[in-house]
Amino acid sequence: LYLNSPEVEASVVASRILTETKKFTLRRAEAIPQDLVNRFVDAWKRIFGKDAFASSDSTQIFRQCKDAKNENSLPACKKTYREVESRYAEYPFVKPLREFIAMLDQWIEIRDNQKFFQSIIDSQEEAAKLADTCKEVLAFVQDQFDNYRSLLAFVRENRDNFAFVPAELQAQAEELKGIETQAWPISIRDYIKLKNAVSAALDKQRQELRQQIEKEYNALFDALEQSAEQQGVDKSVLADRKRILQEKTASGNILMLKNNLDTQSFASQQLDLIQAELARKKPQDYPQPGLPGTAHDPGMDQGGQSAGKPGKTRKPCSIELSTRTFVPMRTEKEVDDYLKKIKQQLMDKINDGYEVTVIK
Repeated sequence: LYLNSPEVEASVVASRILTETKKFTLRRAEAIPQDLVNRFVDAWKRIFGKDAFASSDSTQIFRQCKDAKNENSLPACKKTYREVESRYAEYPFVKPLREFIAMLDQWIEIRDNQKFFQSIIDSQEEAAKLADTCKEVLAFVQDQFDNYRSLLAFVRENRDNFAFVPAELQAQAEELKGIETQAWPISIRDYIKLKNAVSAALDKQRQELRQQIEKEYNALFDALEQSAEQQGVDKSVLADRKRILQEKTASGNILMLKNNLDTQSFASQQLDLIQAELARKKPQDYPQPGLPGTAHDPGMDQGGQSAGKPGKTRKPCSIELSTRTFVPMRTEKEVDDYLKKIKQQLMDKINDGYEVTVIK
């Protein structure tokens, strides 16, 4: 033994036996049964799939198993699996690699030849299954990792969209989301089928929503341009139609697309631009108020008749009407009363000297 370790190369003994005599201990050699060695070699071949030993000498075999420079040794095997495990540590499919590395560490720590051989013989069934699984994992990261990463990206990008998957596909969507935590084994083919089905359903919804958005915004832009033209305002003050359509339909988030169907806020902004342009112009640049019988005459009463008041320039005003009802309407009179209240909201602004645009 050298420093109480039986793992000592013959070259070390030859070079240090005279100068470091006290560090060596002589112990009667215990012959290891050849049958044990043979069973170990068979177990090793079963686990690692190859016969790595040219010699049948137990000491030489033991050293080869522990020698990190030997490509068939336990340290070399551990290094290979550790590199892969470290590279893909964030993914749950590396669990078999970690388990096999832990087993290799246990074997590497055994310093007694006979105990080492017996430990591998006793563990061969579990170790062989684990080693085969690790080979499958290595093949997976080489051949299928790009597909796996693409599936993960799809799940993460569509996390908010899964709530809008049709009811008949909800089970498939839930199964697809499970890939984030799926341990080994992983059937990429099954997950790709799930992804294709869910993706087709989501794409259909996106397409329908984008078509609706384009329809709503094109109709709005037509109305805005007509309004600007009627008031003598160049339509260039409005936002660019093409750019807005691109912005409103660009998102892949279904909830955002649904929200983009609401044109109210955008319409209000554009009307404000028209009114700001009207306010910027000199009075002579657009129809003059104060002419009897015109909509710009603040002297007109609520019935459209002149009240004899002097005309003055009206200021543009956009308003949101209060249209909500809390009691159901059942008669014509109730409808008339409701409309009268809406009319009063408009006339209050008009009588205050504003020209009114209703935005909601």
